[in-house]
Formats: sequence, structure tokens, C-alpha cells
Amino acid sequence: MSSHRAYYSIIQFCPDRGRAEAANIGVLLLCPELGFVRAKTSGHPRRVRQFFGKGAVDAQRLQLIEQGIEARVRDSYDWSEGLPDLERFIATRANDIQLTPARSMKTSDPELDLDALFRELVEHVAPSIEYAAKQVGVIESEAFAKLDSGLRVPGVRERIRFDERIIVPVLEKPLDVPYVYTNGSINLVKPVRFEGRPAITTRDASELAVEGDLLQRFRSDGPRQLIVLPSYTDKSAKAAHDVENLFHVYRVRVVHEEEVDAFLAEVAETAH
Repeated sequence: MSSHRAYYSIIQFCPDRGRAEAANIGVLLLCPELGFVRAKTSGHPRRVRQFFGKGAVDAQRLQLIEQGIEARVRDSYDWSEGLPDLERFIATRANDIQLTPARSMKTSDPELDLDALFRELVEHVAPSIEYAAKQVGVIESEAFAKLDSGLRVPGVRERIRFDERIIVPVLEKPLDVPYVYTNGSINLVKPVRFEGRPAITTRDASELAVEGDLLQRFRSDGPRQLIVLPSYTDKSAKAAHDVENLFHVYRVRVVHEEEVDAFLAEVAETAH
């Protein structure tokens, strides 16, 4: 079955753009070659309330907004120009609903792929840790937003590979990585939000640290380095201290939130 170029954007609820925090509430998928375009939204405020609390949004208002987006995508545009039409639609969002920059993919059945994207990006919430690559476009902190936008500027984005799935050796499990670049070694850049008590955070960090170590030890395509940008719901010093000790032992590089600008400058200078 032949595949076709498609583009998707994540629909997000962002009550305070200054804080750059958002919850995924839907997905828009456009496949110009098949004449397919559709937005699918959650229809309930569960995810928004999970991120921002029960009083963050009125359920009826959110439902009306979501229905309005689906209707405009379906009825108000002809989408004949493909990606430029999607980019213009994304740029029109100015309230507390926003859309992430369009990302490309291949599809042979856009209806099925839209459902799969929706399950992965909107319905699924990991109990204690959310990996940014698995939930592409989820901006959990200002640092995550800065990293994403900085790696997409012209002159840099051409040297970045986006949204790759790596198979971890020995464990034979997939690891979703949102940004990959090379500079003599293959760098796997992964923003990670750790949620829960310090013990839960340490457990989840241990799993990721082991994966990073295995990626370095068993490689067939050259040196590999896992680079993590962590964010914590538990703001205690112990949580961050324990996580960074683990990553140090297993040779996983940590980029702190205040180091994002310097890291972006490093990538711009060295990536090829």
C-alpha cells in the first residue's frame, strides 16, 4: 500500500502563554494528496483539569471551542494549498487554544493514523512520567518551549532529525526521541517531565538512565549520547539531586533549564 505525505498539528489548551504550559486536547491531520483533513478533539476537560486543576476551564465552554475548531477545519477552508493552508490556520489561533507547528509524517490511511495520533498524544497520560517525544508538542515548561523553538529556527532545523523511535539494545524496547543531531556522535535529545514523589521520580529516572547507558554500550552506527532536559513537579532539591546522580553514573548528559540557551548555541555551532 502506497504512503502519502501528511502533516499534523496538536491542538492545545494554553491558559497562560507567558508560562508556556499547555495540555493536549486534540489533533489536526492534513493529507493533501488524498484530500483528507480532519480535527479530532477530546470532548471533555479531563486532561485540562489534570494539568491545571478542576477550576481551570468551564467544561461546556471548552466543548464548544473544540466543536468550533472541528467545524472550521471541516467546513471553512478548502485546504487546496496543503501545508501553507495549515500554517495559516495555525497562525490564526490567538486565544487560550493554540496549535503546535505542523510536523510531517507518512500515511496510507489518514483516518486510522489520526485515531492513533489522538490515542497517543491526547488520551494517553503516563502515571508518573511523560516523555516529550511520545507526546510530541506538549510544552510542559518554558525551557521545553525554548528548546523546541530553538531547534526549529532556519539554519538549525535542517540539521535536526525530528521524532525518531530508537530501539534500546538488550531491552529491545522503543525509546521515542523528539530531536536527534550529529556532531561526531549521534545525540538523542529528550525533554522529560518527572511527576510524583522523589521515590517515583528516582524509579523512573533509573529506567531512563539504564536505557541511555545501553544506547552507548551497544552501537552499530557510531557513538551515541542521550541528552536529557528534566523538569520536576516535585521542586525539592532531593528529587533533582538523585536524578542527576543517576544520570551521571550512567553517562547520560543533563541540560538544566537555565542552560537551554547555551545548549542551543552549542547545537547551532556543532551540528551537521
